[in-house]
Order: sequence, then C-alpha cells, then structure tokens
Amino acid sequence: MIDSSAEYTSLLHEDGQLKDEIYPGTPRESKSSDSFTTHFVTRWAIMIIAICTVFDLVLVSCVGVQYVRSTFWSQPHEPLEMRSSYVNLDVLYSNPTVNKTSRHGPITSHARAFAQVSSAQPDRVYPSYVGREIRKEGVLPLYERHLMVTPEIATIASFRVLDFGMESCSLAIAVAQKNQTTDFISGPRGDDTVTLDIWSLEVQGVPDLHNLSWKTRPQSRSFLGPLTVSYGAIHQTPQFPCNSQSYVTVEVSCPTPECQVDVLGMGTETASLYMYQYQTV
Repeated sequence: MIDSSAEYTSLLHEDGQLKDEIYPGTPRESKSSDSFTTHFVTRWAIMIIAICTVFDLVLVSCVGVQYVRSTFWSQPHEPLEMRSSYVNLDVLYSNPTVNKTSRHGPITSHARAFAQVSSAQPDRVYPSYVGREIRKEGVLPLYERHLMVTPEIATIASFRVLDFGMESCSLAIAVAQKNQTTDFISGPRGDDTVTLDIWSLEVQGVPDLHNLSWKTRPQSRSFLGPLTVSYGAIHQTPQFPCNSQSYVTVEVSCPTPECQVDVLGMGTETASLYMYQYQTV
C-alpha cells in the first residue's frame, strides 16, 4: 500500500515550495513574456516621441523661415483693388432713356485721418485723436479734426469720396465767430484772415498715421489751390474731379512765414476742414 502523504510530500522542497519540475518553465516563461511586452511598448513609445519631436522641429523651422522672409526679405505688395459698391450704375446712367432730371444738394464728407508733420522735427510722429471721453461704457476716443498749420507744421488729411454720381469735390473750412470759439487765426501783421496752400498728395488709401512724419509723408504732390481762413465764415476751394470711393489726401501748409491756424472740429459738425461733394450725373 502506497502512503499518499509521502506522494504529496515529494512534490515539495524542504522549504515547502513546489518543485519546478512539476510545472516545467511556467514561471520563467511568464517573466520572459512580461519583459518582452515592456520592451516592445517602450520601443514604440520612444519611436512615436522621436517622430513627434522631428515633426515639431520641422514645423517650427518652417514657421521661423516664413517669419524671417516676411520680416527681412519681404517684397512690397501692390495695394488691393478697391471694388466698387455701385457696380454698373455708370452703365445705367449712360442709357439715354434713364430719367436724369432729379437733383441733389451737396453732401458733406469728413476726413478719415488727420495728422500733423513738422519740418523742424522731421522724424516726429504726432499722435492722432488724442482726445478721450469717459462714459459708463468706458473711455472713448473723440473724433477730433485738428487743423494746425504754422510755418513749420503742416496738416495732412485724407477723405473718402462717398456715393455715386457725386464726383465733383471742394475742400471747405468753417470757423465760428471770434468771440464764440477758442480757434485761433493769425496772418500777416496779426490779421484775422489767412490764406493756406492745399496740396494734393498721391497716396493709395489712408496714410499710415503710426509712421507718418515729415520724412515719411508722400513726396509726390500737386498744387490744388489756395484756401482762405477767417472767423465767422466758410471758405471753399474750386471744385475738382474726384472718383467715387477713392481717397482724396491733401497737405495743408502755410505759404508765408507769418501764418498760424489752430482750428478744431468735433464729431460730424461742419467745422474745421471738411469736403463737399457735388452731383455729376
């Protein structure tokens, strides 16, 4: 008769652990499988990280190259074409059957930009629209049209030609009565009347006010005409052609050493320098 307890005892070591021979290779195979899985995952993780790093480096390099090219080797771009909002109205009005008897009075156009430049400080950039108004919504800039002209300082103003068929323009300046305004006018021998020179500047769109100085102002210009300034009166230049939706940019300067004008217009009031447009169709 075989002792069953002896049979079970033979399966154990002296310390009570199962002998490896009963389940050959099982613990070793498990450890080897876990190690293989760990190395496999690690290897693929390293490869993915390396690929992502290379991709990021290439992307950053491309962005850096584009930035350097656009900053240091950029070529001047031609201004974009200004599309008309009044497409084919010229064709319509050229039709002889269209009624052209309706008449419209002149419209007022205010400057989109007002800035000063100084020959005494050719590199100085004057701040524009420095006035501020505090409201419950916050601090709002005031739409000021500050016409300041001296023998050293000129004012540059840019107007957008509005509407269709109102393409005859005239610059105007209005000043209140002397005892009703803080505007200042001083001509030769202290006169209350001054004649200013108006120059038309060749520039596309509105001048860059953040970089506008005596040195950087448009140099190509043509004489548009004189403009008288006096208290309690509105004076205008002769009418000149102006294309719809184009820009009229002018420089206002003093023709004589004895000349000083400091006139301020606010909002949409017809004060300071503005422009009239007259019907042409």
